[in-house]
Amino acid sequence: MESLKKAVRNYWVLSAFCIVMGGALIYRPGFFTRMVGIVVGGLMALYGAASLVKYFVGHKADPERASGLVSGVIFMAAGIFVMVRPDFIPKVISLVFGCYMLVSGVVNVQEALYVKGRGEPNWLRAFLPALLTALLGISLLVNPLLIVNGAMTILGICLLVAGIMNLTGRISISRSVFRRKKEDNKGGSAEFIDID
Repeated sequence: MESLKKAVRNYWVLSAFCIVMGGALIYRPGFFTRMVGIVVGGLMALYGAASLVKYFVGHKADPERASGLVSGVIFMAAGIFVMVRPDFIPKVISLVFGCYMLVSGVVNVQEALYVKGRGEPNWLRAFLPALLTALLGISLLVNPLLIVNGAMTILGICLLVAGIMNLTGRISISRSVFRRKKEDNKGGSAEFIDID
Protein backbone atom coordinates (compact mmCIF):
# COMPACT_ATOMS: atom_id res chain seq x y z
CA MET A 1 0.00 0.00 0.00
CA GLU A 2 2.86 2.36 0.86
CA SER A 3 4.55 1.68 -2.49
CA LEU A 4 1.26 2.49 -4.29
CA LYS A 5 0.98 5.81 -2.45
CA LYS A 6 4.60 6.58 -3.35
CA ALA A 7 3.91 5.80 -7.03
CA VAL A 8 0.87 8.11 -7.02
CA ARG A 9 2.93 10.91 -5.43
CA ASN A 10 5.65 10.43 -8.06
CA TYR A 11 2.96 10.56 -10.76
CA TRP A 12 1.76 13.95 -9.47
CA VAL A 13 5.34 15.24 -9.36
CA LEU A 14 6.06 14.00 -12.89
CA SER A 15 2.89 15.63 -14.25
CA ALA A 16 3.74 18.93 -12.55
CA PHE A 17 7.29 18.69 -13.94
CA CYS A 18 5.89 18.18 -17.47
CA ILE A 19 3.72 21.29 -17.10
CA VAL A 20 6.59 23.43 -15.80
CA MET A 21 9.05 22.16 -18.44
CA GLY A 22 6.46 22.59 -21.21
CA GLY A 23 5.74 26.17 -20.15
CA ALA A 24 9.49 26.91 -19.99
CA LEU A 25 10.06 25.51 -23.49
CA ILE A 26 7.15 27.53 -24.93
CA TYR A 27 8.27 30.73 -23.19
CA ARG A 28 12.01 30.24 -23.85
CA PRO A 29 12.64 27.69 -26.66
CA GLY A 30 16.40 27.99 -26.16
CA PHE A 31 16.11 26.86 -22.52
CA PHE A 32 16.33 23.14 -23.33
CA THR A 33 19.23 23.70 -25.74
CA ARG A 34 21.18 25.53 -23.03
CA MET A 35 20.44 22.83 -20.45
CA VAL A 36 21.54 20.04 -22.80
CA GLY A 37 24.64 22.03 -23.74
CA ILE A 38 25.58 22.52 -20.09
CA VAL A 39 25.02 18.82 -19.28
CA VAL A 40 26.85 17.50 -22.37
CA GLY A 41 29.64 20.06 -22.03
CA GLY A 42 30.00 19.27 -18.33
CA LEU A 43 30.29 15.54 -19.02
CA MET A 44 32.89 16.16 -21.73
CA ALA A 45 34.88 18.45 -19.43
CA LEU A 46 34.73 15.88 -16.62
CA TYR A 47 35.94 13.14 -18.96
CA GLY A 48 38.77 15.39 -20.10
CA ALA A 49 39.70 16.21 -16.50
CA ALA A 50 39.70 12.48 -15.64
CA SER A 51 42.00 11.78 -18.60
CA LEU A 52 44.38 14.53 -17.48
CA VAL A 53 44.43 13.23 -13.91
CA LYS A 54 45.12 9.74 -15.25
CA TYR A 55 47.97 11.17 -17.35
CA PHE A 56 49.65 12.97 -14.43
CA VAL A 57 49.06 10.16 -11.90
CA GLY A 58 49.69 7.22 -14.26
CA HIS A 59 52.94 5.34 -14.75
CA LYS A 60 55.41 6.97 -17.16
CA ALA A 61 56.00 3.69 -18.99
CA ASP A 62 52.30 3.39 -19.93
CA PRO A 63 52.04 3.61 -23.78
CA GLU A 64 48.55 5.19 -23.58
CA ARG A 65 49.79 8.01 -21.35
CA ALA A 66 50.48 10.47 -24.21
CA SER A 67 47.08 9.87 -25.83
CA GLY A 68 45.47 10.54 -22.43
CA LEU A 69 47.05 13.99 -22.36
CA VAL A 70 45.87 14.85 -25.88
CA SER A 71 42.33 13.50 -25.42
CA GLY A 72 42.09 15.13 -21.98
CA VAL A 73 42.97 18.57 -23.33
CA ILE A 74 40.65 18.18 -26.35
CA PHE A 75 37.68 16.96 -24.30
CA MET A 76 38.16 19.62 -21.63
CA ALA A 77 38.41 22.41 -24.21
CA ALA A 78 35.41 21.10 -26.17
CA GLY A 79 33.35 20.65 -22.98
CA ILE A 80 34.08 24.18 -21.77
CA PHE A 81 33.29 25.57 -25.24
CA VAL A 82 29.93 23.72 -25.37
CA MET A 83 29.04 24.95 -21.87
CA VAL A 84 29.90 28.54 -22.79
CA ARG A 85 28.23 28.33 -26.22
CA PRO A 86 25.50 25.66 -25.93
CA ASP A 87 23.78 26.94 -29.07
CA PHE A 88 26.80 26.00 -31.21
CA ILE A 89 25.88 22.34 -31.85
CA PRO A 90 22.25 23.01 -32.93
CA LYS A 91 23.54 25.81 -35.18
CA VAL A 92 25.94 23.45 -36.95
CA ILE A 93 23.17 20.85 -37.40
CA SER A 94 20.78 23.52 -38.72
CA LEU A 95 23.42 24.87 -41.13
CA VAL A 96 24.03 21.38 -42.55
CA PHE A 97 20.29 20.82 -43.04
CA GLY A 98 19.93 24.32 -44.49
CA CYS A 99 22.65 23.69 -47.08
CA TYR A 100 21.10 20.34 -48.04
CA MET A 101 17.60 21.83 -48.38
CA LEU A 102 18.83 24.80 -50.40
CA VAL A 103 20.85 22.69 -52.85
CA SER A 104 18.11 20.05 -53.31
CA GLY A 105 15.47 22.78 -53.65
CA VAL A 106 17.43 24.65 -56.34
CA VAL A 107 18.09 21.43 -58.26
CA ASN A 108 14.40 20.49 -58.13
CA VAL A 109 13.38 24.03 -59.20
CA GLN A 110 15.65 23.69 -62.25
CA GLU A 111 14.11 20.32 -63.08
CA ALA A 112 10.58 21.75 -62.73
CA LEU A 113 11.45 24.65 -65.05
CA TYR A 114 12.92 22.16 -67.54
CA VAL A 115 9.64 20.20 -67.41
CA LYS A 116 7.72 23.47 -67.96
CA GLY A 117 9.90 24.23 -70.99
CA ARG A 118 8.84 20.91 -72.50
CA GLY A 119 5.20 21.97 -72.23
CA GLU A 120 4.13 19.74 -69.32
CA PRO A 121 0.96 21.15 -67.69
CA ASN A 122 1.68 19.77 -64.17
CA TRP A 123 5.07 21.46 -63.71
CA LEU A 124 3.75 23.56 -60.79
CA ARG A 125 3.29 20.40 -58.68
CA ALA A 126 7.06 19.93 -58.74
CA PHE A 127 7.99 23.64 -58.76
CA LEU A 128 6.12 24.82 -55.62
CA PRO A 129 7.47 22.17 -53.18
CA ALA A 130 10.98 22.68 -54.61
CA LEU A 131 10.72 26.45 -54.15
CA LEU A 132 9.42 26.00 -50.60
CA THR A 133 12.32 23.64 -49.80
CA ALA A 134 14.86 26.15 -51.13
CA LEU A 135 13.27 29.00 -49.13
CA LEU A 136 13.33 26.89 -45.94
CA GLY A 137 16.98 26.12 -46.60
CA ILE A 138 17.74 29.85 -46.92
CA SER A 139 15.79 30.51 -43.70
CA LEU A 140 17.89 27.93 -41.83
CA LEU A 141 21.12 29.43 -43.17
CA VAL A 142 20.04 32.95 -42.16
CA ASN A 143 18.63 31.86 -38.78
CA PRO A 144 20.17 28.48 -37.82
CA LEU A 145 18.19 28.19 -34.56
CA LEU A 146 14.83 28.50 -36.37
CA ILE A 147 14.26 24.73 -36.59
CA VAL A 148 15.61 24.14 -33.07
CA ASN A 149 13.38 26.79 -31.48
CA GLY A 150 10.39 25.57 -33.51
CA ALA A 151 11.00 21.97 -32.43
CA MET A 152 11.47 23.02 -28.79
CA THR A 153 8.21 25.01 -28.88
CA ILE A 154 6.32 21.99 -30.26
CA LEU A 155 7.93 19.78 -27.61
CA GLY A 156 6.91 22.30 -24.94
CA ILE A 157 3.29 22.30 -26.13
CA CYS A 158 3.24 18.47 -26.08
CA LEU A 159 4.71 18.33 -22.56
CA LEU A 160 2.29 21.00 -21.29
CA VAL A 161 -0.75 19.23 -22.75
CA ALA A 162 0.44 15.83 -21.48
CA GLY A 163 1.01 17.21 -17.98
CA ILE A 164 -2.40 18.90 -17.84
CA MET A 165 -4.16 15.81 -19.21
CA ASN A 166 -2.39 13.59 -16.65
CA LEU A 167 -3.33 15.86 -13.76
CA THR A 168 -6.97 16.25 -14.82
CA GLY A 169 -7.23 12.50 -15.42
CA ARG A 170 -5.72 11.74 -12.01
CA ILE A 171 -8.07 14.24 -10.31
CA SER A 172 -11.10 12.64 -12.02
CA ILE A 173 -9.98 9.15 -10.97
CA SER A 174 -9.33 10.30 -7.40
CA ARG A 175 -12.79 11.88 -7.17
CA SER A 176 -14.40 8.75 -8.60
CA VAL A 177 -12.56 6.52 -6.10
CA PHE A 178 -13.46 8.86 -3.22
CA ARG A 179 -17.13 8.88 -4.29
CA ARG A 180 -17.16 5.07 -4.56
CA LYS A 181 -15.62 4.71 -1.08
CA LYS A 182 -18.15 7.16 0.31
CA GLU A 183 -21.02 5.22 -1.23
CA ASP A 184 -19.57 1.92 0.01
CA ASN A 185 -19.27 3.35 3.55
CA LYS A 186 -22.88 4.54 3.45
CA GLY A 187 -24.02 1.17 2.18
CA GLY A 188 -22.00 -0.59 4.89
CA SER A 189 -23.46 1.51 7.70
CA ALA A 190 -27.01 1.01 6.38
CA GLU A 191 -26.44 -2.73 6.22
CA PHE A 192 -25.10 -2.67 9.79
CA ILE A 193 -28.25 -0.85 10.96
CA ASP A 194 -30.51 -3.36 9.16
CA ILE A 195 -28.76 -6.25 10.89
CA ASP A 196 -29.34 -4.59 14.24
